[in-house]
Amino acid sequence: MPDDPTPVGGFRFQVHIVEIGPRGGARTAVELDVQQVVLPTFVGRAAVPVEPGPRADDHLVLRRGHTGSPYFYDWWDQERNPKFRGSRSVDVTLLDRDLRPMTIWRFSGCRLASFSYSALDALESAVLMEMAAIDFATVAQSAA
Repeated sequence: MPDDPTPVGGFRFQVHIVEIGPRGGARTAVELDVQQVVLPTFVGRAAVPVEPGPRADDHLVLRRGHTGSPYFYDWWDQERNPKFRGSRSVDVTLLDRDLRPMTIWRFSGCRLASFSYSALDALESAVLMEMAAIDFATVAQSAA
């Protein structure tokens, strides 16, 4: 596939989150059904932020339709606990036309920066969406 110049669509992907216990202990992998991934903007060292502090595009953003699964809420609830010492890594895998892994972005040292729901609106029939903005310590991109 690397020699094929045809661009690949960005609509086939998988998201796996690996939960890592304190001091690198027990690891649990979770595959999430996510409808949208917004990768952060990758800026070079020479980039000078206009304002100090993190920017919105510094986060990995995951969006999905609410199914009743408490995964993001539970993660947010754990992060609020000052005694919580675990961490997570998030793998976003882009799939090619034959559904084979093509590119993998691995985000390590992940913390949930924010978690929100879309508006509840009695006047519009829309899917209730969950959004998780994730801070990360490092990111690595590799070919699968």
